[in-house]
Amino acid sequence: MKRILIIDDEPGTLAVIQAAFEEYTCRVDIAMTGEDGIKKAQNFKPDVILLDLRLPEMQGEEVLKQLKAKVPNSKVIIGTAYGDEKKRGQLLKDGADGFFDKPININAFEKKVRELIGTITEIRVLIIDDEPEFCTNFKEIIAADTESNWVVYYAQTGEQGIKMAEELMPDLITLDLVLSLRGDTRPVASGIEV
Repeated sequence: MKRILIIDDEPGTLAVIQAAFEEYTCRVDIAMTGEDGIKKAQNFKPDVILLDLRLPEMQGEEVLKQLKAKVPNSKVIIGTAYGDEKKRGQLLKDGADGFFDKPININAFEKKVRELIGTITEIRVLIIDDEPEFCTNFKEIIAADTESNWVVYYAQTGEQGIKMAEELMPDLITLDLVLSLRGDTRPVASGIEV
């Protein structure tokens, strides 16, 4: 599941953008100031950040620089009403990965959303179960979905599962509610792409 952070102080814009991404089953978080956006980005670790340049308290250009320094793997897409190519060129030098126009044209924006979603298609699944047969069967079921890139992780004990869930922040967790109490310490496979 994609993680999208929207940094914008206009409630109408936030509602439109949030609805567009949630339609694609993305995990969406919002921030209405640059400072809050930077903090949320560090904790949320979004795949894509949509950043408005006109923010209260801190200019979008400064927010962009801090985001690229603190969460360099996140793509930052700038929302702007400016047509100034020189300004856009400077923003690209500062780390912007692209632009979307404001005010938002819903058809053009949804096309941009589909482009962004298409570039980040990984769905992380954590299976917490001590029965290898169940893990194999579950993997076969999700492998039938050829439109998504499933990455499956396994944990054989509840303790391992909790630790992996905290580290991976998976999109889906399957949990055997009757795990063995034998304290199995066999090694657990790391990510295995389906």
